[in-house]
Amino acid sequence: MKILYQWVENLAFYMVLVTAVLRILPRKEYEKYVRVFLGMILILFIMLPIMKVTGMKKNFFRFYQNRQYELNRKELEKQEEYLKNMDLTDFVPEQYKNNQENEQKEEKISVGEIKVGE
Repeated sequence: MKILYQWVENLAFYMVLVTAVLRILPRKEYEKYVRVFLGMILILFIMLPIMKVTGMKKNFFRFYQNRQYELNRKELEKQEEYLKNMDLTDFVPEQYKNNQENEQKEEKISVGEIKVGE
């Protein structure tokens, strides 16, 4: 009985909150979009006790978490591909590019003759 009382209490609080949100909207054009969103939340509020009793609540949240994980993974893969294709030399200032070329030229060493063991 306590669970039912808690559920009715949550729904009553939700309805008061919905009424307050609809009253403070700056324009009436937004009302239909807000009502759709709040309606989806109301459906979840009504479904949660049913899902809890049938054991579907865990499966529902697990499905949501798996979906969110897949979206995050795909986004990371896109970013990784972008970074792989990125030419980092575009970000190096010209003065450092010239220094690297000069250093490579200076590294050449010439050796006249080498004698090993006598």
